Amino acid sequence: MQRRLAFALKITSGEIPIQRTGLSLELKKLDAVIRALVQTLDNKPHVGELLDNLSGGNVRLALDLVKGFLGSGHVDTAKIIDIFGKQGSYEIPRHEFLRAVIYGDAQYYDPAQSTVANVFDISYPDQREHFLVPLMVGTVALLGKKEADGFVPTQQVYDKLQSMGYGPDQIDMALSRGCQRKLVEATARRISKPGQEVPPSIRATPIELYHNEALVSQFSYVDAVVIDTPILDPKVRSMVVNAHSIQERLERFDAFHVYLSASWEK
Repeated sequence: MQRRLAFALKITSGEIPIQRTGLSLELKKLDAVIRALVQTLDNKPHVGELLDNLSGGNVRLALDLVKGFLGSGHVDTAKIIDIFGKQGSYEIPRHEFLRAVIYGDAQYYDPAQSTVANVFDISYPDQREHFLVPLMVGTVALLGKKEADGFVPTQQVYDKLQSMGYGPDQIDMALSRGCQRKLVEATARRISKPGQEVPPSIRATPIELYHNEALVSQFSYVDAVVIDTPILDPKVRSMVVNAHSIQERLERFDAFHVYLSASWEK
């Protein structure tokens, strides 16, 4: 990643010339943004950890995440360029990078397009199911610590989740979503599908562990996925509206937090 960014800086700085007119000003602006990103990766581990974990160690996907950040309308590049020009440095906050990764080119969170999954999504009208995917991955990760390759028997995971009150159909759907979004990995890279024979063993991926251990506690993450989450309490659902100001978004976040807490009590 660092080598790719260093090569990009050779282009934006003019060290590697581009034989096209009218690009010098834009390249100068891009140079400032890339230098800010390089400084952030050098000095602050949070963005590097985000890239490593959401890409699952896949360099191509990590580069796509960086490209998405550079081209996202959710990044205030004018602010970055201005501060970098005045101070010679700018370290990108995690929430700023995360927001660009979550939304990409879209105005709103789109689970079909985003690299980031909505772990609070449900398949059945059961409030407890908001926690099924995180519990499934947490269970797999915990049991996988005893195994050299991290894979655990799928039936063992089903037994554990059923003891928590979840039905086999619910677990089928959660496992299918988890495999499709690369939150869990099945042996032979099989994709589990509801109603079909489940893979014999599964393991948690760095992508989902990062969702569990970092993203779910980030305001930027919850603020994005809340509009994609089916909310079964009509009163709370009426409070989850299209919000723009930070005050409106905080109020929406608080309502969702209360709803999830009540769901956890069940």
